[in-house]
Amino acid sequence: MTARATRLRASLAAKTALTVPQPKTDRAAFADVPSMDEPSLHEMLHDPIMQRLMSSDGITRSQLMTLVAAARSRLREDNYTR
Repeated sequence: MTARATRLRASLAAKTALTVPQPKTDRAAFADVPSMDEPSLHEMLHDPIMQRLMSSDGITRSQLMTLVAAARSRLREDNYTR
């Protein structure tokens, strides 16, 4: 009776257990998923503290956006060449 009860519990546990998703092996698994906690780049650039910091460093918004666009382009090229 105990062996049957053990099998019954084991099969019941197997039926009700949550499955853990397997990690993806493609590059999409490493993509930066937007967070609910972090502000977007647009929001950060409109923050007064960020604007003062950029001003004190002598960086304009257009310079920063050019740098971001170049980095995105390099990252895309790197992902396509691998």
